[in-house]
Amino acid sequence: MNRRPMVSIITPSYNQGEFIEDTILSITGQTYRNLEHIVVDGGSTDNTLDILRKYAGTYDLSWSSEPDEGMYQAINKGLKKAKGDILCYLNTDDLYLPWTLEAVVGYFTRNQQVDLLYGDIIHLDDTKGTIELTFSPPFNLKWAIVTGGLYQPAVFWSRRAYERVGGLDETLQIGGDYEYWIRIAMRGSVKKVTEFLAVDRSHDNRKCFVQSDLSEEELSQIRRRYGAPTIPNEALKFIYRFYGYFWTRCYMTLFIVKSLRSDGRSRRFWPFFLNTGNVHLPSTSRLILRLLPYVGKRLSPWVINNLPIGCGKSL
Repeated sequence: MNRRPMVSIITPSYNQGEFIEDTILSITGQTYRNLEHIVVDGGSTDNTLDILRKYAGTYDLSWSSEPDEGMYQAINKGLKKAKGDILCYLNTDDLYLPWTLEAVVGYFTRNQQVDLLYGDIIHLDDTKGTIELTFSPPFNLKWAIVTGGLYQPAVFWSRRAYERVGGLDETLQIGGDYEYWIRIAMRGSVKKVTEFLAVDRSHDNRKCFVQSDLSEEELSQIRRRYGAPTIPNEALKFIYRFYGYFWTRCYMTLFIVKSLRSDGRSRRFWPFFLNTGNVHLPSTSRLILRLLPYVGKRLSPWVINNLPIGCGKSL
């Protein structure tokens, strides 16, 4: 891998003008600058193309707009154009944090045997006006096949992995990312990093919500493809809740332990926990508010409007 590897970010797009500018600003706000952004639009009829024209020439953005056969075909088009050593895709309603690419490049550079890495996410619910810190467990292939994989916005993979397994399965409409992570993991190395790498944004028009029946059908199909046992959806929901509760508490404990270190680093526990110097210690009152999700509570809309996630404008 090059000393300063390029990161290629693919964004599939279709009539998401309400959100895509936030996504663009989260990319232009990166502390790591060796990147390219490839937007593959499916022929939007809203203001998406006006926004893309607005930012054309301000950073390494290339885009096209023509009808396609779905999100995964659009992503594959972008991957074929990509020149980067590290690959990823970011949907038009999700965001990167300012340190995301710097953290990802640093990890890949230090661990060149890794084919795919993923981190934790901040879950932003536009409909409910809530925000939660969401932790992923360490990687286990059998468990990933059963439970549905990783948080997509926080996943990155190497060019080597792409050349080994090819692109995403275009016969799928919802579960293509889940199937792709499994395919890479079966032939390569996958690692979890303890780092918030993305903001996952939920809203009423999100595809997996609008087409929830299709989503469940495809996930079941993928489980069967890779030999996972058939588990009723209600049982899976219980497993998700229990597993999520368990890992949230584990990482919460880690967070507290690291914050209480007595070697002088306790004043910097946010950067220490997140492995970056780009996060600053908040006031005690705001810190307490941010920790509320760990005890099953919700943060207020006021916190959403004041959380410095650095996407370039208030959410």
